[in-house]
Amino acid sequence: MSLQDLFAYQEKDVRIKEIKLSIDKSPERKAVETIKVNFDEAKKKMLTAEAYADKIVSAYNDAVAFLTKINAESEKLIEKLNGAENVEEVLAKLDELKKVVTDTVKKVEDLKNRSEKAIKDYVSAQTDGKKLKDEYALANEKYKAKAGKADEELKRLESEVAILRSKVDKDLLAQYDSLSQSVVRPFAMAQGNEKDGYMCGGCFMSLYKSNVDQLNKDGVCHCDSCKRIIYKG
Repeated sequence: MSLQDLFAYQEKDVRIKEIKLSIDKSPERKAVETIKVNFDEAKKKMLTAEAYADKIVSAYNDAVAFLTKINAESEKLIEKLNGAENVEEVLAKLDELKKVVTDTVKKVEDLKNRSEKAIKDYVSAQTDGKKLKDEYALANEKYKAKAGKADEELKRLESEVAILRSKVDKDLLAQYDSLSQSVVRPFAMAQGNEKDGYMCGGCFMSLYKSNVDQLNKDGVCHCDSCKRIIYKG
């Protein structure tokens, strides 16, 4: 593979990454992700409110059943008052039941208020969810439109890169793939001359003498500063 083809491969590969990054970091993509997070949060609130409402309804039903039971006991005690010898004892029990009823009624009223709040929260979350769903559809359409514009160029570049990649030495390709995780352009041309010295065309740090000797001998070396693969033009 010629140096020209090698650097052509690199530039096309870099361009592919730039396009993909620009799409991933685009305002359109961010809008989609933000709306999705908000939608998921609204859905979570709705499910939480629904589960809470179920618990309140269950507690409310238990309280009503308890009041019904107390009412039945009170009616039996009232019937015993007629001709009862232990009137004071019966009245005392009725008074106790009255206090229980009062406390239970307060509990029922509290449950009613909490159920109304749960329903309000549920409806609010449901309304937000429907609104966010529409916003998501619109934002996703804009994002797809932006990605679609870059799709044609990406397909062309990926096709060209696949051809060029097949011509690159496997060991060199492995080095490129490894270095590309930390530097944008792993391949760089040496800058300078024999008289003034050479520097890396990537990080622009001076090359050590041992690197220059290898560069002059093999036409290629590594930069000890940034680890790029340096070629002599």
